[in-house]
Amino acid sequence: MKKSNLPKIAFSILLVSFVAGCSGGRWGFPYKAPIQQGNWVTQEQLDLLQKGMTKEQVVFALGNPVSKDIFRANRWDYRYTFKSGFGSMIKRDLSLWFDSNDRLVDWKADPLPQSQPATFKIQQTGGVKPEAAPEVPAN
Repeated sequence: MKKSNLPKIAFSILLVSFVAGCSGGRWGFPYKAPIQQGNWVTQEQLDLLQKGMTKEQVVFALGNPVSKDIFRANRWDYRYTFKSGFGSMIKRDLSLWFDSNDRLVDWKADPLPQSQPATFKIQQTGGVKPEAAPEVPAN
């Protein structure tokens, strides 16, 4: 009595098709981590800018740029990129120009979000809004 190889062949074809189907990326295999880089700058922060501000005032409003170009000391670039695991990349640029006295002269920005991501989530869920820290009495 001879055994049939049909079950082994069917199982092999099923296994190969399953592995090939998983490698397409749609089911999360292999996992691709989202990558976020740069400065998250909001429209609210950009509205704080005024011509004539010092570099220190700009840092207070926007934070430090991720990198400063040593060849263009009068220009700062705030860049933000986000690449989800399988989606398209989001890019936002903000450029600021200063005069020789380190005063803000002009800026150009891509459309910016209205709020920080954590703040947006808190407002959407109706959670508790952040409160100011209580004052500590002086001794």
